[in-house]
Amino acid sequence: MPFRINDENELIRRHYKPERRSAIRVKGAIYRKMNMEVDLKLAETREEFETAFRIIHDSYVEQGYMKPTPSGLRITKYNALPSTLVIVAREDRKIVATISLIMDSLLGLPSEDIFPEEVKKIRENALRIAEVAGLAISNSCRNERIIMNLYHVMIAFAEFCGVTRLVISVNPRHAKFYQDVCMFDVASDVRMYKHLDGDAPAVLLINRYPEVKRELINARTRFWDDYDADLFSFFFSRNIVVDNTAFWNRTPMDPDTLRYFFLEKTDIFRRLSRDELKKIASYYPYFDLKWMFEGG
Repeated sequence: MPFRINDENELIRRHYKPERRSAIRVKGAIYRKMNMEVDLKLAETREEFETAFRIIHDSYVEQGYMKPTPSGLRITKYNALPSTLVIVAREDRKIVATISLIMDSLLGLPSEDIFPEEVKKIRENALRIAEVAGLAISNSCRNERIIMNLYHVMIAFAEFCGVTRLVISVNPRHAKFYQDVCMFDVASDVRMYKHLDGDAPAVLLINRYPEVKRELINARTRFWDDYDADLFSFFFSRNIVVDNTAFWNRTPMDPDTLRYFFLEKTDIFRRLSRDELKKIASYYPYFDLKWMFEGG
């Protein structure tokens, strides 16, 4: 049944206990389909970042979340941080989908623009908080497994980086998917997200680590006789990060790449306050970034 909001308080009530999340118990045929090989990696080169930003832009424009930009790219100030991970999926070596993991930083998190008190409370009760953002799929993508596998890799990186609370802002009509399949719970009422054209409704969701992992283990034990596989096996049985050399060897954007994306392709650095620029520059102690404060 499609998810509809009749009462905003309904979102707060829709907390699914592990044993009632049918998606935790995945029949073997579905699990094998989800678990098939998908070519996923971290964006490393300027070209990979630009393709990911273009896919996000085109997807958001198509959904009515933003108007087209002159650059044809969707970039935020958080992409300038070296801790932000941009994960891409490829078909025939061509990037067709992406998702980002934004670690908490001096800039805060994107969701704080509309959920400041909720994010503040979550931060106060978390060892480390991060936000999921920038999920987008190209129209040319033929692989229906890509979304789940993008989340698989993103969760693996979040866990490896010590994230204990993971948040995401989504359109309320998508909330049930995140609750049932991606193990999120509702953490706010419905707000209007005014930073994207069209004032789209949004709700804040939260995923609690490592509590969710324990819940999935318990559910896996109880239901194992009836089902061939489960979400615990899908999300946590493979150590993706250890084998991902791009993560271990990755380097932050160099000054030329920062200039390219944030001054040449967009005017993000020109629109940021001096305090915000100082915070970004503090994450690049070995680079001379005086030009950031001079608009070029």
